[in-house]
Amino acid sequence: MLNGWDEQLAQCCQRRTDKITLPGKLPAGLDGAYLRFLAQYRGGEITADCCLYGYEQALEHHRYLEREHPDFSRTVWPVGSAGNGDEWFFARGSNTILYYDHDAGQYDAQHVEDMRISFTEFVELHFLYRELEDYLDRRGSLTDVQRQDFVRSVNAIRDGLFEDYPFAPPE
Repeated sequence: MLNGWDEQLAQCCQRRTDKITLPGKLPAGLDGAYLRFLAQYRGGEITADCCLYGYEQALEHHRYLEREHPDFSRTVWPVGSAGNGDEWFFARGSNTILYYDHDAGQYDAQHVEDMRISFTEFVELHFLYRELEDYLDRRGSLTDVQRQDFVRSVNAIRDGLFEDYPFAPPE
């Protein structure tokens, strides 16, 4: 189980029916919660800005990076996409989540932003955004107090995370 998110992940991610051996072809030192996710799920979409790759997708994308962008591939591991060409990666070594903006140019260390959060915090962040989207679908808008509460919840993960997040919150 991933910090009690099993039920939430099951709603947005497809469970694996086959068993995979980890770490398998994965690089050493990847985040333990991420490895548990790969062992249990095939990937899925938490929000439009967070589509998590399953084991096979991550391997395939990494092989592409090794072929086309070998220097970059040695510094990152693909975690998912943001649904618009942007991507999420692990920084190898620190296991923090990196954001890559495809409009910034070629895959390059200069074109990624370190979000300074772990995989667990990354999933927590996107479940907060998912809850916000669900609430807005039902209610239409937030009060100023509710908006401030949401910002506080995001910044409780990491101070300044709301401001650093690359996408505007839904209105």
